[in-house]
Parts: sequence; C-alpha cells; structure tokens
Amino acid sequence: HRIVEAIADAEAEVMRFGERPRGKLRMTVGTAFGTYALVPALPEFQARYPEIELEISLTDRVVDLMDAGADLAIRLGPIVDTHLVARKLTDLTRVVCAAPAYLARHGTPKTPDELSRHDCLTIAGIAGQKAWPFEGVDGVHDVPVHGTITVNNAETLFELALLGMGIIRLSDIIVGPAVREGRLVPLLVETHRPEALPLYAVYTGSRHRPLKIGAMIDFLLEKC
Repeated sequence: HRIVEAIADAEAEVMRFGERPRGKLRMTVGTAFGTYALVPALPEFQARYPEIELEISLTDRVVDLMDAGADLAIRLGPIVDTHLVARKLTDLTRVVCAAPAYLARHGTPKTPDELSRHDCLTIAGIAGQKAWPFEGVDGVHDVPVHGTITVNNAETLFELALLGMGIIRLSDIIVGPAVREGRLVPLLVETHRPEALPLYAVYTGSRHRPLKIGAMIDFLLEKC
C-alpha cells in the first residue's frame, strides 16, 4: 500500500512539474490582517501569479471552509479543528504605543502604573482590554487601564491613536508600519508582556494540495 501511494505521489509531481498556479482562490481572512498585511502585498502577489483570481472575504468570524466554499483561511490562535491542515505563518505580538502628538500633550509614561493617569483606548467586549500585562519583580501583573473612548474594532482604535487621542495596545501587524514611520511610538517596551499569538494558514486536508493554495501560503510565509 505504501509503495502504491509513493508511485501515485511521484506521478502527481511529474504531472505538476512546469505548471503555474492558476484558477480562483477563495480566502477568508481576519479584518485586521487583511487590511494591514494582505491587501498591501496583493500587487506583488498578482504580479507574481497573474493566473490566480482572488476572492477574499474579510471577517472576524471563524467560518467553516466547506460551508463558505473557501479554499484557504487565515486564523489567529490555536487551531482546534483536526480536519484542517494548518501551516503556521508567524507569531503576532501586541504593542503599547501612542502618537507623538499625544505624548507631547500628556507626557510619556515611564512605568506601567503611570498608565492610570493616561487615556488608554480599548476595544469593547474583548477579554484583557481593561487590564494590560506587565513584568514586575514578582512576576506578571495586570495594570488596570481606562479611557474616554471605547470602540468595537481594532481598525478604529488604530485610527484614533494616529489622531493623538490616546494610548493603545494592538497587534504589531496593525501598528508595525506606523511605528517604523514614527507615526506611533512604542511605550514601556522593557516591561510590557506582548502575549504572542500564532497566525495560521488553514485549508481542508487532501492528498495533493492545489498549487494556488501553496502559492499563497509560500507568499505569506515570505512576507511574514
């Protein structure tokens, strides 16, 4: 049985040799990753793989790939569905940061406890938003935070921070470019606990992964 499978695999590879990835690739992607990581990279992907037609659904819901008719999903956190093949792309970490304009008006917090005197903007309905973890002499401790604005999505929170409205704690996939450009300043980096979360590309298991799925996964691995 193993010999027959090996022959089938070898024949499949010979048939695929020289083929280019093509066809429609249906993806479901989290809103933040899609907006700030995938979309900016799409011109390069399309130039590299012009025969792949992309159909992308931006949603923060975990959808069933079969029900949604999707080929590939990008998901954050542990993968519990054992029927899916998961390829880890990277670990995302959170960053505490604020705009230079906010820090000029209110000062830069030097210790985690000083956050109590600052406007810390948060997302409603997500665990851990009202207390941020920091390393201390006695281990990790959560520092309560509060602010004048609470929103229901990371994208709005990011835009508010850029406007100098307060301090935020968001994934590096969102704030990374703004930090590199100096539009946001990382804070308390020596003590902040970033809480890494794995990011996966997942697809339905099969003996031979379609070339279009492999092309996207390899591209995302390269970019991540």
